[in-house]
Amino acid sequence: MLTLQVLAACLTGLLIPLCFTGPAVVLPALAAELRGSATALNWVINAYILSYGSAMMVAGSLTDVLGRRRVWLAGLALFCAATLAIAVAPSVAWIAALRLLQGLGGAAAFAAAMSSLAPLFRGAARNRVMSVLGTTFGLGLAFGPLAAGAMLELARWPAVFYATAALGGGGMLLVWTSVPADAPCGKGRPDWPGAISFSVALALLTLAMLLAPEHGWRSGGVLLSITASVLLFFIFIRIERRTAQPMLDLTLFRQRRFVAVQVLAASPAFLFIVLIVMLPGRFIGIDHMSALAAGRLMTALAAPLLLVPMLAALLLRWFEPATLCAAGLLLAAA
Repeated sequence: MLTLQVLAACLTGLLIPLCFTGPAVVLPALAAELRGSATALNWVINAYILSYGSAMMVAGSLTDVLGRRRVWLAGLALFCAATLAIAVAPSVAWIAALRLLQGLGGAAAFAAAMSSLAPLFRGAARNRVMSVLGTTFGLGLAFGPLAAGAMLELARWPAVFYATAALGGGGMLLVWTSVPADAPCGKGRPDWPGAISFSVALALLTLAMLLAPEHGWRSGGVLLSITASVLLFFIFIRIERRTAQPMLDLTLFRQRRFVAVQVLAASPAFLFIVLIVMLPGRFIGIDHMSALAAGRLMTALAAPLLLVPMLAALLLRWFEPATLCAAGLLLAAA
């Protein structure tokens, strides 16, 4: 049963990179078939990233309040329902809205999966499990563009989302059969004021970044979005300082190791994830490659992720984690 639970977590983790890579390859097909403005097409990518990132913290709180298995199943159910709805959506605007829901489901499922695995392993065993999860991410990043490109050669763009929903359904079945029910381990309720203020602030900041290239940084809409975003971030900080059970304990930022881990998590978004999202559109839309050819080229970018997580787990026998992390960031920057 423990092996099946790890497999369920890996399948849940596989959905995350697929939701970056698949739509990135599909975007030119969406633009050709459903039209939509540049901003609306950008939201197809950014809506998922936005809701996933902003919901992760509150999803972690929900696992304490409601139980890990329940949140895991609910997250996968929402993810699958939204993904199936995307496949039959009539417009780019509808797809962007459904991607918000898809991100919420993905965040809930992934947060519950990680919190379910955390107490089951210690020491070297935990390193091995984390390396397996990292390899699963690598599979999604390496072969996601290739799989999406192959599907576009054989069928229309909805096939990519049907396939992703099928993987989510398989994950639900594994969770249902292998993860034991657990009682809630926390009291109280989620920090909804903090979650809402943080999510809206992040949404407004993202909106400003999307509008700026078309309208300029001095336009009223961009300035208003940035101002409202900054104000809401200050409100979020004030809420977290006064709440008995905050979504984010701000005192953690006094610890250098905690801040370093946050920087470590954010850096790949600039060094790597941006390329995963942006390059397929360039290859297909500007270099006029087929979706399959673009997928093949993207495989070269992500293929090292199939081996490096396992290699890192092995190197931890001789090197400190901080050394490996710093070396990885320097290599990516170079």
